[in-house]
Amino acid sequence: MKILVVYATRTGMGKMIADRIGEALNADVEQIVDKVNRKGVLGFIRSGFQAFTKRCSPIGPPLRNPAQYDMTILISPIWASSLSSPMRTFLHEDGSKMKDVAVVFSHLAPDNPYEKARDDVEQILGKRLKAFGSICSKDPGQLQAQVDLFLKSLVE
Repeated sequence: MKILVVYATRTGMGKMIADRIGEALNADVEQIVDKVNRKGVLGFIRSGFQAFTKRCSPIGPPLRNPAQYDMTILISPIWASSLSSPMRTFLHEDGSKMKDVAVVFSHLAPDNPYEKARDDVEQILGKRLKAFGSICSKDPGQLQAQVDLFLKSLVE
């Protein structure tokens, strides 16, 4: 099975998750190139506002075509309890090319799995996800265990 892992990140956590999943599955990994400055306090506020209002933001063109893969695994941060705007843009622009899709959200709230954001992804794609994971990045020591749980859900 040919797998593509696509991630968005503001802090680097998405890259860490994507790299671990990519390595475990021998998958190609690609970052969404966000063309919006998200640095500092203003970038943080801008990110939350765009996500909460479900706005898309400009991104660079992808290097790989999801249509050439059996599965696409999406890694997105949660901003203001919502899907990140770069991932939202990617879904609108390339979601129709994806076959099986799985999603992992990275976030800071350990008791919130962000099912509304998952439902938002399914609505944009027009189909159900093959797997869904929610990784709390507050405790980096637990990152691998949480990634392993997601990987297990892919085969169930």
